[in-house]
Amino acid sequence: MTELDVFKNFAAIFAKNGFKLYLVGGSTRDFLLRRDLGDFDVATDATPSDMEEFLPDGDFRFRRFGNVNYYFDGYKFEITTLRKEGEYTDFRHPSYIKYVTKVEDDFKRRDFTVNAIYIDDEENVYDFADGISDLKKGVLKMIGDPQVRIKEDPLRILRALRFSLTLDFLLDEELKKAIVDNVSLLEKINPSKINVEIKKILGSNIKVHANCAVIPAFIGIGEFVNVECADSVTAFISHFKHFLRVDKWHNSSSVNIFFDIIIHFFSAVGNRLRGGAVR
Repeated sequence: MTELDVFKNFAAIFAKNGFKLYLVGGSTRDFLLRRDLGDFDVATDATPSDMEEFLPDGDFRFRRFGNVNYYFDGYKFEITTLRKEGEYTDFRHPSYIKYVTKVEDDFKRRDFTVNAIYIDDEENVYDFADGISDLKKGVLKMIGDPQVRIKEDPLRILRALRFSLTLDFLLDEELKKAIVDNVSLLEKINPSKINVEIKKILGSNIKVHANCAVIPAFIGIGEFVNVECADSVTAFISHFKHFLRVDKWHNSSSVNIFFDIIIHFFSAVGNRLRGGAVR
């Protein structure tokens, strides 16, 4: 049985109860790129209250955000009810969510065009943001104005860099500018959230091609010394040292921005970065 078959079987439960289920986000992106899906990102017109009726053993801890987790046939499904979102007031969360029933009302709240492609259980594709074209071109583009979307949630900066580096995609020029213009907003984000996102980057299968010389000299290639930091940041530095040993990179602009953000990360948690002989 293929991963797509697993999705269709799970979608049949929703259909039996009068609802639709769609592959979306990373699942659709990876399916179209012929990558393993792993866990499933799916969207539905069923609300958490609806799902409680036919998925009573689901994880409803985040129901207030419209999110339900459910294990089916050995796979984790992260289910999100289709919705519109209000303004962001805390650099992380919308002021309200409003459930909707159509995917064309849901896609605008998503971050990148390649993450806003929907596939239903009959393999119909819904692509309102021209994400398939960007997938083919290997370009990461923000839905809407990148300056506005990053100010809504600065963590999108690190998400953009993670996708650029791990998918081997170039950053759209407007998105790149917005990242550089707003990188200081990461100081508004809980450092633990930044730490988690950076670890995802370092733990991923990063595609590497271009010469490592693109790393800015002010970073200091080699061992870092005299770093005073919390335990969580110390753990991060261990990964970061390993990260510096890679020989080649693909996307020079993403690499430069990524290392700039490392500096902001340390600044945000009140640590000082010192030493490291430049070679």
